[in-house]
Amino acid sequence: MYPALDSMWLNMASKSVEEGFSDEGGGSLSERLGVFSNTQLIEEVITVWDELIRSEQELANTRQRLRALEIEFSSSNQEVNDRARTSRIEEELRVAKTKIAQLELFLENAEARILENNNLQTSGRFEELQKENVRLLQSEEEQLLLILDMEEQLDKLIKKLKED
Repeated sequence: MYPALDSMWLNMASKSVEEGFSDEGGGSLSERLGVFSNTQLIEEVITVWDELIRSEQELANTRQRLRALEIEFSSSNQEVNDRARTSRIEEELRVAKTKIAQLELFLENAEARILENNNLQTSGRFEELQKENVRLLQSEEEQLLLILDMEEQLDKLIKKLKED
């Protein structure tokens, strides 16, 4: 705005820093500011105010960039977590598919056995097996009777031998 005012302001600021601020009896800062007209002081305040607003905007932009970087960083960490979770879920899925395949095979075998039993019962083979079972039971009974008869004969023979 006013280059002369800016240089005078800087000179005043540097002198006030070197000499220190004084409020006693209208101190040196008041005297130095008294040199400027009210218009110049107002424009200088507006200029400084604009710079302050610009600095605050830059600070806000920097904070936004920082938040964006933090979000990007957390999302990259989340991607790593997502990858790990995905790998774990894929492994669980693979195990589940293996179990499903085993259960399906077990089911197929059970269905085949049931079908075979149903076919066996409905076919002539079932009747044949029943007849065979009856024949074997009769044969067992006959053999048991034969064994009992033989034991009786042996007992008689032993008695006769003892008597002689």
